[in-house]
Amino acid sequence: DVPGLFECHICPEGQISTSTGSLQCELCPEGKFLSDLDLSNAQRHDAASDCIECATSTFSLPSRAKCIGCEPGFAANGGRDCVACPAGKHADSRLSVCLDCAVGKYIAQNASAACDLCDFPRFTLREGSLYCDACRERYYLSTTWNGKFDKDYTSCSMHEDGNGEGNACCSCPEGAACTEQSTVETIEVQPGFYRHGPSSPQ
Repeated sequence: DVPGLFECHICPEGQISTSTGSLQCELCPEGKFLSDLDLSNAQRHDAASDCIECATSTFSLPSRAKCIGCEPGFAANGGRDCVACPAGKHADSRLSVCLDCAVGKYIAQNASAACDLCDFPRFTLREGSLYCDACRERYYLSTTWNGKFDKDYTSCSMHEDGNGEGNACCSCPEGAACTEQSTVETIEVQPGFYRHGPSSPQ
C-alpha cells in the first residue's frame, strides 16, 4: 500500500461532495458561493444547501469562493448580468443600479462610475443630462453660432462639451434680469430699459 493513497480531504472553498466515496469535489452552482477559510469542517461541504445564494446584483467568482459586484461603471439593475450604464447615468456600486445624473451634473460617456459637475456658470435643465445645457441665475444661454455678443454688454463662457451648438452662458446685461435657465429670448427687461429685438441682449 502506498501511504496516504486513500486519505480523504475536505473540499476546498466553493466546492462540495454530496456522496460517499467521491473521487473529486464539485463546484457550487453559478450564482452561489461557499466561503470556508479554515477548511476544518467537512459538514460544511457535504450538501448542496451548503452553497449560499449570492446577494442581489452580485456574482460568484469562477472558484465559487465568494460573490462580487460589478466593475465601476457597470451595474446589474436587479438582473444577473453586469451592463454598462448609458450616457447620462452613473453606476451606484452599493445598489448596483444605473442612476440618472443629478441636476447640475452630466456625463456624455457610457460606463461611468460618477457624473461630472457642470463648470460655473453652466447648469442642466433636467436629470440624466449628457451635457450642460442651461445657465445659472444672472446668466443667460446664448444660441448663436459662437455664443458671443458685443463685449461692452456681455461676458460669455464658451461651452465645449460637445452639444454641437456652440452655446455659451453670458452675463446678464445691464437693465435686465436673468433667472436660472434663462435664454437670450427670455431675458426680462427692467423698467426704464428696452431691448433692440427679441433675440438681442442689448
